[in-house]
Amino acid sequence: MALSIAPLRIAIDAMGGDAGPSITLPAIYKVARKYPDIQFQIYAEDGIRGELPHWCGSDNTVFIPAVNSISMTDDPIQILRHKRDSSMGLAISAVAESKADGCLSAGNTGALVVLGIHFLKTYDGIDRPALCQEVPTAAGPTYLLDMGANVDCSAQQLVQLACLGSVLCSALKNILRPSVYLLNVGSESSKGSTAIKEAAELLSRYESINYQGFIEGHEIYQGNSHVIVCDGFNGNVALKVSEGVARFMVHSLKKTCQKSTYGKLVGLLAHSLLQRWQEKMGVDRYNGAYLLGLRGTLVKSHGGANVRQFAYALEMLVHQLQKQSHFGIGHALAECFKRQNRRHSI
Repeated sequence: MALSIAPLRIAIDAMGGDAGPSITLPAIYKVARKYPDIQFQIYAEDGIRGELPHWCGSDNTVFIPAVNSISMTDDPIQILRHKRDSSMGLAISAVAESKADGCLSAGNTGALVVLGIHFLKTYDGIDRPALCQEVPTAAGPTYLLDMGANVDCSAQQLVQLACLGSVLCSALKNILRPSVYLLNVGSESSKGSTAIKEAAELLSRYESINYQGFIEGHEIYQGNSHVIVCDGFNGNVALKVSEGVARFMVHSLKKTCQKSTYGKLVGLLAHSLLQRWQEKMGVDRYNGAYLLGLRGTLVKSHGGANVRQFAYALEMLVHQLQKQSHFGIGHALAECFKRQNRRHSI
């Protein structure tokens, strides 16, 4: 699957997410206007064709009708039998068939994983793909994975995640040896589940990964790590709690400022400062997770994303493809496992 020289072609599951086309179409229109040299392929049920002239009438958008779509409650296993021709299935298969360079969906996570494996296959040495997301920290973004694709992970699978995260960080951030940590309930070697402790032992012997030890939940945002590895259950909980705290802080601050004339004055004076903070640290900016480990580029948007958030996820995919990091990730991942295997054989 070779990347096209120009223009880039991006396949979008426009039916995915809680609100479907009412969110995805205006977001696509917004991003398509910003990147006129990129082709945006809209995969959706034929019934929304009438909405396209309003939202996506530009020359760089193409509509591809799908037989059906995948709901957030569909069983991923049944999807392989009955919905491979859905908007999500067609968008992913377009990447597999080199008709598109990358795919974005806000749809059912389980379905995305199952269809991704079916159409794109995983790299050698990778059991299952993982969701990896940037999170803001005091020293810049940190990559956190898995965010929910794999609720349980064995020690070896955690090692695979460490390799995936390290390779992605190197490719996108040009960091030679990114620091990698395991998320745990404490920093002591005696703490954690059996899988966590076994993974730590394995990673400490792998020269291909710059493993630095355990990291606790309250340290995630300090900015001391480039990559943080955990199973999908803990990663998803950590992300959702963080999003909730961020929203609570903004809501609480606004409410406090509205309680008195003095508060309103302070709020008015601090408005531009708060706007800049929210632009840098807000939940909107960090929507979108890479589905790593597949032989193709997929990005998952939050199912409840609004127009701005979905547009951010789409731009994230654009930037990844512009860096042509997919090729770099594939090659570096192979090298990573070769070096691990050599170290094991000593």
